[in-house]
Amino acid sequence: MLDRALELRGVTRAELLERAPGATVEEDVRYERLRPVARVRAPELWPGFFYFDGDRQVMLYAGEPERADPDELAAALGPGDHELRSRAGKRAVLRVWPQRGVAFSEENGAVDFLEVFEPTTPEDYEARIYEDPGPFIR
Repeated sequence: MLDRALELRGVTRAELLERAPGATVEEDVRYERLRPVARVRAPELWPGFFYFDGDRQVMLYAGEPERADPDELAAALGPGDHELRSRAGKRAVLRVWPQRGVAFSEENGAVDFLEVFEPTTPEDYEARIYEDPGPFIR
């Protein structure tokens, strides 16, 4: 799944709509701090969503990616990850490789979601994309 995501990273909105003419588009939505963006669903190419600012892809997202193993993902991405609080749950951890343009949330050995974006710095990821989920209240 990671290889496919990296192949699709950077595909423009025009290219995506040409490759997937049946794609559905929702305008003026948000993804974390990215707003307003367009959310495009093209299941024949990717099981999640593409997010665009104009024609530029700013996020590729998959929720509960099938067969994604957090240890295998981490090994493929190598050293350099940062841990943040995840919106997926109180015990979930968001592992971010900003220099590789990949983040995923994991809890109890399962991947909750995968994010793929243009490589950046940890500071830029936190300022431009990440939104702290705040305290989880029971």
